[in-house]
Amino acid sequence: MFAISGSTGRVGSNVVAELLKHDQPVRALARSEESLKQWSAQGVETAAVDLLDSAALSAALKGAEGFFALLPFHFGADDLDRYADAVIASVRSAVESANVPHVVMLSSGGAQHEHSTGPITGLHRMEQALLSATPLLTALRPGHFQEKFQDVLPAILQEGVYPVFGAADEPKPMVATKDIGVFAAHNLMNPPVSQEPVDIIGPSYTERDVAGVIAEQLHKDVAVVEIPDEAWESELERAGFSTGVAHSLALMYRADSDGLLAPCASKSISAPTPLTETVSTVLQNREGA
Repeated sequence: MFAISGSTGRVGSNVVAELLKHDQPVRALARSEESLKQWSAQGVETAAVDLLDSAALSAALKGAEGFFALLPFHFGADDLDRYADAVIASVRSAVESANVPHVVMLSSGGAQHEHSTGPITGLHRMEQALLSATPLLTALRPGHFQEKFQDVLPAILQEGVYPVFGAADEPKPMVATKDIGVFAAHNLMNPPVSQEPVDIIGPSYTERDVAGVIAEQLHKDVAVVEIPDEAWESELERAGFSTGVAHSLALMYRADSDGLLAPCASKSISAPTPLTETVSTVLQNREGA
């Protein structure tokens, strides 16, 4: 049996779906019983678990031959680092007490750095914690998610504006979350022989490319607006983030601009899904919601 945290989220739901395609036994984990109904209705075993509840998580991991782990970025938290460290301690304890033999962790490009990457430093600490908690850790390190434009979709739809925190014309690898789900599931089913980080590298696009694809599929003009570095924190605060979270996100954007989040692991996987397909899927799902 494979236990999947975040099973109703962008990546976790794709991990579950891929495992089910291969007739694998799954225990889907999420905080809300209500959200888990999408899986229980399909006959999937579920468990409503908060990652901060180490005892409950340990019970949910009992008997699992593999665990898909992640660290949610709780941008509503007063202190991102404190929240991350609490989740990391809970997950580490649960994995140890349940004797999980293999953990596949959703990490990120840049997780090799201890400092200067904003919320990604939490992923660095989680990788380090899990290395000693399980005999086998596979840390998947994707770069930009193709679906990230959903975060600014209201601005696109209402104002025709695509805000960019960085350079709009610098190509970056962008990965579809369904590809991450496929790779995570196959890694669970076929564990490697040793601990390793794995970069997941998607096709490269600029932010202007992203805006162009969205504009074409929406049949409307979308203006790319580069937000200058010195205005990042104030713009994030204006969007509703706390001062601390805005500072952390600005550090992440700066690290990305400086190349600190670029692929660097000794092993990498190429993700095939093109941006056009992802944008189409997101917009269709929105219309059908």
